[in-house]
Amino acid sequence: MEDELIVDGSVAQEENANTEAEIEIEPVIYTGPNISPLALQKFQVFKGGLPPYVKRAIEKIPEIKSLIVPVSELEAMRAKIEKSGTFEARIFYNVQKEAEKLRTKGKVKK
Repeated sequence: MEDELIVDGSVAQEENANTEAEIEIEPVIYTGPNISPLALQKFQVFKGGLPPYVKRAIEKIPEIKSLIVPVSELEAMRAKIEKSGTFEARIFYNVQKEAEKLRTKGKVKK
C-alpha cells in the first residue's frame, strides 16, 4: 500500500506528479527593450526553458534575467516598468543603456 493515499476515509491512488512528462513549466516572456544585436525582442515568449542565445544575452547583460517573467505576470510587470522609480523601471532603463552600447560599439560576437 505504499502507493496509496487515504483521503477522507477512502483509499485513493497517489499520482506521480513529479514525472518529467507531467511537469508543465509555464512559458516566460521577455519584457525588456528590443536588443537587435542579441536577437531579443520585447514580449518574446519562451516555452520549455530559455534558448542558448538568450542565455548568452544574459551573460552579456545580466539584468536581462530580471525582465523575464512568467506570462501570467506580464501585466503586473508592465505596470511596474511603466511606473517611474521602481526597481523594474530602473532595470529596464539599464538594459536599454547597455543595449545601446552594444549597438554603437558592435561588441557582439557570433
